[in-house]
Amino acid sequence: MADGGFSAIAYGYGPIESYGYLAGADAKNLYENLQIFDANTQLQKSDVCVGEATGFTVVLPFQPFRLIWTVDGNEEAAIDNPIHNGTEVINGVQVYKYNYGSSIQFNQVGTHQIKATVFNPNASGCDPRQEIVTDFEVFALPKSDFLPSTLQTCVGTAITFTDKSISNGKNISKWYWNFDDGSNIPPKRNAEPFDHIYTSPGDYYVTLMVETESGCSSPVSDPIKITVNKLPEAKFNFTVPGCETIPITFTDESIPNEWMIIKWNWDFGDVNSVTGNLNTSSLQHPIHTFSMPGTYRVTLTVETDKGCIAVLPQDVIINKLPVIPDFKIPDACSSDAAVKFINTSVNTITGLRYMWEFGDPGSGAQNTSSNEHGEHQYTSAGDYTVKFTVITPAGCSLTTTRPFRVNGNTPVADFDVLEPDNLCSNREILVKDNSSIAGFDRITRLEWYIDGMLVAEIQNPVLNDTYPLNYPAFSTPLSRPVQIKLVAFSGAVDGPCQNPKEKNITLHAVPVLQFDALSSVCLNAGEIPIKVPVIGDVQGEGVFSGPGISTSGSFDPRIAGVGTWNLSYTFTGSNGCTDTKSQSITVKPIPKVNIESDVYAFVDGTVQVKASTTESGLQFKWFPSKGLSRDDILNPVITADEDRLYTLTVTSPLSCGETFYLRLHALKDIVSPNAFSPNGDNVNDVWKLNYLESYPNSTVSVFNRYGEKVFFSHGYSIPFDGNYKGKPLPVGTYYYIISPGNGKKSVTGSLTLIR
Repeated sequence: MADGGFSAIAYGYGPIESYGYLAGADAKNLYENLQIFDANTQLQKSDVCVGEATGFTVVLPFQPFRLIWTVDGNEEAAIDNPIHNGTEVINGVQVYKYNYGSSIQFNQVGTHQIKATVFNPNASGCDPRQEIVTDFEVFALPKSDFLPSTLQTCVGTAITFTDKSISNGKNISKWYWNFDDGSNIPPKRNAEPFDHIYTSPGDYYVTLMVETESGCSSPVSDPIKITVNKLPEAKFNFTVPGCETIPITFTDESIPNEWMIIKWNWDFGDVNSVTGNLNTSSLQHPIHTFSMPGTYRVTLTVETDKGCIAVLPQDVIINKLPVIPDFKIPDACSSDAAVKFINTSVNTITGLRYMWEFGDPGSGAQNTSSNEHGEHQYTSAGDYTVKFTVITPAGCSLTTTRPFRVNGNTPVADFDVLEPDNLCSNREILVKDNSSIAGFDRITRLEWYIDGMLVAEIQNPVLNDTYPLNYPAFSTPLSRPVQIKLVAFSGAVDGPCQNPKEKNITLHAVPVLQFDALSSVCLNAGEIPIKVPVIGDVQGEGVFSGPGISTSGSFDPRIAGVGTWNLSYTFTGSNGCTDTKSQSITVKPIPKVNIESDVYAFVDGTVQVKASTTESGLQFKWFPSKGLSRDDILNPVITADEDRLYTLTVTSPLSCGETFYLRLHALKDIVSPNAFSPNGDNVNDVWKLNYLESYPNSTVSVFNRYGEKVFFSHGYSIPFDGNYKGKPLPVGTYYYIISPGNGKKSVTGSLTLIR
């Protein structure tokens, strides 16, 4: 309940219509009001649309004896004792409803007024007249309009529809779309663009009607024709079987269904594609080569001149090729029995099939074979072409073609032995082939025998070529008769087309040397005699050669030098046959040490040996060890007691040794010069006390004639130079005290300084 009247609109959802009604009335007269309704739907509403049939009802809690309607100020004739159109009980109160005589269409937009003047027979006052007034708005109708993204599309391709309607008043709240395809589209609640997809081809007429918040509906828009084209059907075929590295032709078999296909896009799904063999193509019938076996997803996309697209992915199986066929070309002549072609191919694929074509069409059905190894009998000499094809179970095949000759004549074998009078058993026997054959035929094979043993086989020999043959060397007897045989072939080895030739020669014995391995030696090992025994009956002389060795076999390591050297011994027999043997010998270096030959020290004094080496891993041994701090190091400290000769033996990691000598001179007294001249001429510029360093604890003091100490030194590493406190001392006589520092008596005396 409210203090005053108000209007409300209830909106239906889905297919339910919306409607408006008067929701409130004055609390003072709840049961008296004017109602507006749609004359067609009989639904109450608060607003009115231009051109809409509108009805009015006055609701009263009594039956008036007179009713006067006034529309927009136009009062109509009074109706006496009007007959109500219905009754209703509201909150226990009987009310009566009186309709305006007929529906009204308002064509003017704006505010309008309806007034019912009623006369109450039971008025409480003196005037029975009562006025019930309602103001309402008449709104213009909205205008529906829209814009499709295209007027022509394809089945399954979305079209975007954009609303262009004009509200002409209150906002549009509903959009009623009709796509003419039987689709049940509920009213849209907003004007956002949206897509629609047609699933069948044809012409469709799309319309739109809109409705505002006031319930005013637009007329249905003019229809817009949308043409939906048929999709093409993508189809293709390809050559089979598909084999790696073999070009495959793809044939487009697509059906346009409507209009014409103008574009083809192929994707071969081949990640191994390279320049010149791309993974894509825009040709209608492309060719592509797959480099690896496997299953490839090939996709064809076709497009018509109307932009309709169809896509077809299809798996293409690419099979592995067999290994390139290979076979041996046999030797053959027309007199041979069946010629055999041996298949030398090695395949990991099982279930292979084979096809031989022997190039002999005159043989009829015998010209081909499906065996793994070919076999055919040629009855005529000539040149033929043999084809060998290997086929996998998937149908992938490779073919090898080779020329083949069938000879018609038997060769004549002949040869010469070169230098027949100088044949030693350890040398190659050189033979020159002089075999021949008539006509265009050729010799296919030579076999060389020595004493019936096959020693050489020559396939497809060169005419008049020379060949080396070898016979086992022997040292006894002095000579041996040998037979050489040549067999020339123009056909199969076991066939009739062959001819032999034999010749006898004499081979001479050769000296056999026994040159044993040589042990390594040290550089200082001295001369070493080398001996090489000769085995057999051959007499003659031998000569040595190589670094550091004389012709008679004396090897001097110092001449050869450090390193590994090859020494050879050649023995020449009286029959002219020779033998040479070689062995290597390694000369190892000796240790290198720099050491002084003499050292000086006062008796009971010490001195360290000054010696050095750049080598590592050396071992040292001194003899004798007397007076040494250690006898197994390079630089021992010697305590002097008497003159002595020391021997140092140095051994390298290669077990090579070298000896060095050091002489110790033991001095019994300190010898001090009685004068020196520090004048800068580098002669006697300091007072030199030789070998005093052998007394490391010695002290030296020098005094002037007044007893003032002008020099002092502990040890004597820096000699007295005639200066005191950085200034030259005057010429004169000075006095010294030298204390050995080891308990021995000090040495004293005078010293003259001369400049």
